Amino acid sequence: AQDWLEYLVPNSHPQEQLDSDQIMKARWLGRKTALVGVALGVLASILQGCKEYDVALSYDCMDGASGSSFCRAFKQSGTISVDSKKTTVDVSYTCSDGGSSTEPCKKWEQSGKIKSESGGCFPGAAVVMTRQGPTAMSKLRVGDEILGFDHKSNKMIFTKVRAWLHRDPEAETSMVSLQTTGGFVLSSAKHSMWHAGLGDHAFAEDFKVGDVLLTHNGSYHTVQGIKQEMTQGLYSPLTSLSNYFAGSDTESMVLAHSFAHLQAPRWCEGIVHGMMTVAEQFSSAIHEINYENNEKYLHPVIRPFAFLAGVDLNAVSVVEWRQEVDRSGAKSILGRQLKGGSTSGGNGDNEREEQLILMQAVNAPPFLSQ
Repeated sequence: AQDWLEYLVPNSHPQEQLDSDQIMKARWLGRKTALVGVALGVLASILQGCKEYDVALSYDCMDGASGSSFCRAFKQSGTISVDSKKTTVDVSYTCSDGGSSTEPCKKWEQSGKIKSESGGCFPGAAVVMTRQGPTAMSKLRVGDEILGFDHKSNKMIFTKVRAWLHRDPEAETSMVSLQTTGGFVLSSAKHSMWHAGLGDHAFAEDFKVGDVLLTHNGSYHTVQGIKQEMTQGLYSPLTSLSNYFAGSDTESMVLAHSFAHLQAPRWCEGIVHGMMTVAEQFSSAIHEINYENNEKYLHPVIRPFAFLAGVDLNAVSVVEWRQEVDRSGAKSILGRQLKGGSTSGGNGDNEREEQLILMQAVNAPPFLSQ
């Protein structure tokens, strides 16, 4: 319990500062923490499973000879998803040998980048409704009130932003764009949205054309299309109701949950808010962040437990490379990597996963057979 006090209140010395009431609170915190760990461990075991790779890549000719079926420059883009982790692929191919109106290219120079980032958020440009009117997600502050939905009374009411679970203004990542009858809504693939047809939450990536979402005025928007878009910023506010309405503008706002990566997010509301309440007993500044430096932020109460749900919100990996390929396919890229980085430090499993993604992204592009 004293270790937890030091974690929640850095630079404190519990053995010198605790009175009897604080010791009782700390012991209570220790017991509650153990129960929370068990509960989240059960959730993690439910969420775990075999990995599946979902590849969605396209090739566009950027430089085709006039009157020729041969192309001298291709652009490859798209995503490769592994469970809840989505990797954005951006690869360029430029002909370095041959290539004319009558002859295909014999050799290509290939350069590219893959970027992986895990998390459950909205972009900074997402719009929410405050008492003063619509505002961008990036402008929200702890203590602001935004429009949400009270499931007990079935009414739209304003709910206070209690804390930021995750906030990263500088992040660039690919998100799911739900094209609806009211506009479009961008969120991370595993963010939980209210599926009005099911009467329950579903991940953004699981919505299909024809599905319906609840809007801030009590009507419904129907999904008309789904695609991927690059966005700026990762924002995930925790409200008192654990939900809020968000969209690209006031017309497109739909009901979203504060949590991501969990199949039944409402089951976890009591656990998360309970941890926040306990933390607030020991530090009144537990939710404070510096809005000026634009640094990546993950709430200190959530950080120790995120991995139990299979979520690594700090993990960002970027790999860049350059090499030559011909009709025999891409050469091994393992010794040709120009740049790689991971804020989480990386491990053997992550490196092997990156190698598999790279193999799918860059080996034997279909146009090499032309």
